[in-house]
Amino acid sequence: EPRTLDHQSELARCQNKIGLILLDIGDTRAAEITIREAIRIQESLHNIDSSNSHVAVDLAVSWCNLGLVAMDSSDGKNADTYFMRALAVLDQIGSNDSKGLAVINAMAAAYGNLADLHSTSDPSEAIKWSENAVARRRVAATTQSSDIRSQQLLASECSDLATLYSRNGRVAEAMSAFDEAASIQRRLAKTDGGIVAHRRDLAVTLNNLGKAHVIANRLGDACGTFEEALAIQETLCAD
Repeated sequence: EPRTLDHQSELARCQNKIGLILLDIGDTRAAEITIREAIRIQESLHNIDSSNSHVAVDLAVSWCNLGLVAMDSSDGKNADTYFMRALAVLDQIGSNDSKGLAVINAMAAAYGNLADLHSTSDPSEAIKWSENAVARRRVAATTQSSDIRSQQLLASECSDLATLYSRNGRVAEAMSAFDEAASIQRRLAKTDGGIVAHRRDLAVTLNNLGKAHVIANRLGDACGTFEEALAIQETLCAD
């Protein structure tokens, strides 16, 4: 019955959330058991109706969360497997259905997780995944231009990509990505300056952009960027 299926979906979501809480407090084994139970339920629902994007997104999120558990246990091989399973589930749905935005956001999260996983062991692979994540976040942010969370996620993803570029000597691309993140964060800070996180995130991004300017020997730009970051930090301290 539809009602029963709804209850099962909600039960799996709750187990997923509990699993993340257990991961946060350091109980990795319990987190894995709980998230695997969520996956068991969601795979059963997915088998009933593989075209249901709500179920697919929930299942993909659970696979990603299990990947985070594996990463926490330094099990990179299984983490990679679980993140790829999340993408495989989402690929079955595509991004052009009526719930495409949820699918796109879930794909971006999986790409971001893969970038994080490979950031040290395989930087070129990490950059590839991070670029994919940014591309998906741009789609979501454009589609939901007034949604603050979508803008925050795009800025964060751009900043992560910029950091990868910078670490691997791609300074011009790093400056461009940091600048995109800063532009978004400036708009957010201007629109809703009462939210401390907007200004704090902007200050961090500007500081990183300033460092990239220094590496590129653009010292005038670096000074201006550092001064802007410092001014924001001073206002945060004064609040």
